[in-house]
Amino acid sequence: WSFISGDIFTAIGIFEPNKGHYYFFEAIRILIEKFKFNNLKFILIGDGPSLNIYNDIIKKYKIGKYIKIIPFQWNIFDYYNAMDIYIHPSIQHDDLPFAVREAMSSGLPIIGSKFAGIPELVKHNVNGILVPPRNSLSLAKAINYLASNKRLRKKFGNKSLDIYKSELSSKAVIKNYHKLFSGKY
Repeated sequence: WSFISGDIFTAIGIFEPNKGHYYFFEAIRILIEKFKFNNLKFILIGDGPSLNIYNDIIKKYKIGKYIKIIPFQWNIFDYYNAMDIYIHPSIQHDDLPFAVREAMSSGLPIIGSKFAGIPELVKHNVNGILVPPRNSLSLAKAINYLASNKRLRKKFGNKSLDIYKSELSSKAVIKNYHKLFSGKY
């Protein structure tokens, strides 16, 4: 595996069912079988109680040559900088996901579940694509769409960074707190 060549699609999070990684794996299988993609690279970064289950699913779906699991890294922004698209397929308990905000601060286009706080961060067809939770086919179609459209990925990534700077950066948050507490909000 080389981080230099090819498109890299990444998900980050604790390895437990609520993060929706099962649907991520199923989407990879669909991309390979239905859409005949065989040059995509997927990375899943994290740790957690479902690691052995994930490894079993990867073997069952025969997608091991397309996906690499990497334990959580403290130098996570090195990985964000190598990514082409960030994927966040959560299905429960994800108010304002920190990983999505990090991906936005790195200027990445995002594919995320239309669930909980994710739509507060990812604006459909503005800085990414929202898909129904638990829908592997929709997730695969979104990956296929962005994999095939580098110009749109660039546009979405630029917008992610703009949204981050204007609404989520420490400077923006402090400015809004100041407005709130001074009665000017």
